[in-house]
Amino acid sequence: MPFLDIMDIQMPIMNGEEAIKAIRTAEAKASRYQPVIALTAHSLRGDKERFHEMGFDGYLSKPLESRELISEMKRVISMTTCLNMAEEVFHGE
Repeated sequence: MPFLDIMDIQMPIMNGEEAIKAIRTAEAKASRYQPVIALTAHSLRGDKERFHEMGFDGYLSKPLESRELISEMKRVISMTTCLNMAEEVFHGE
């Protein structure tokens, strides 16, 4: 079962953009993909796309309802599972 991180974008020491860059850099060395959903109070037009371009797999804005959380978690886990399966097929792992 894949792990899933839900990351608040406004953290005190390292913001979400810095954190996702660090995660994606570490992944390149570890051969393991970590799905991450951005959680933010930002709900401006274009934010979802901007966070996706940063490297996040999903996006949720606060306040959120449990059905939104569950739906996005299912979508990202499903997407990640498909990517992992394709990686195994093409790289024979």
